[in-house]
Amino acid sequence: MEEEDVELFENEMLSSEDSCREAQEAGKSMLEKIMRHLRWIDAHIDVGAELLERLQPPADGKISIRWARRSGRIVPQPVMWKITKIGKQGIKKGAPNWRYERLGLDRLVNKLRKTKGFEDTHEETKLVMGMVVDLLERRRQIMPRIYDNNRIAATTIFGHEDPVTNIALQLNRLNRTIPERKWEVILAQHEERIATKKAAAKAAAKAAVIAAAKKAMAPT
Repeated sequence: MEEEDVELFENEMLSSEDSCREAQEAGKSMLEKIMRHLRWIDAHIDVGAELLERLQPPADGKISIRWARRSGRIVPQPVMWKITKIGKQGIKKGAPNWRYERLGLDRLVNKLRKTKGFEDTHEETKLVMGMVVDLLERRRQIMPRIYDNNRIAATTIFGHEDPVTNIALQLNRLNRTIPERKWEVILAQHEERIATKKAAAKAAAKAAVIAAAKKAMAPT
């Protein structure tokens, strides 16, 4: 190989190394950007999860967002809480036992309870849950692409920054305005109203029976 050819070959090698280094740096930069975006989404999923805790009573049917391990990763998982008074041996216990059922994102908003203490905050809960589901879905779409640093993946992820920003702004505003609720007091008042209605209905039914009996016994 001539000296001129050797120099040309070495220059090409150096150029290739520079290109590889630049690509690696670009890939690293893009991965860091994706991770920052993911952390930002996770932070606002937490805001939404806190609002859901604030908006729903600690009662059967409550839906929460829990961080759970799945396939070696910690991921946000919607769950519905259930109450059972049956122990492991089938013996009824005095205090309720809590368990939860994992839920998917499909029609999650429609699974929110709207009765038995949930009705007063149902509309706000629907609003928050809708935004949380949106963030969870965006997170789910990002995860398979997290190590794919090409331009298409970046466009797919960061092409939706404005909607995510709007969701974050709404959640932060609600977090400032929605108060903490004393659910024990609210639920007690709710049960008292139900008991009053039942007692009134029972009294009315009894009065109707007495009235019917008197009418039947009256001389014609």
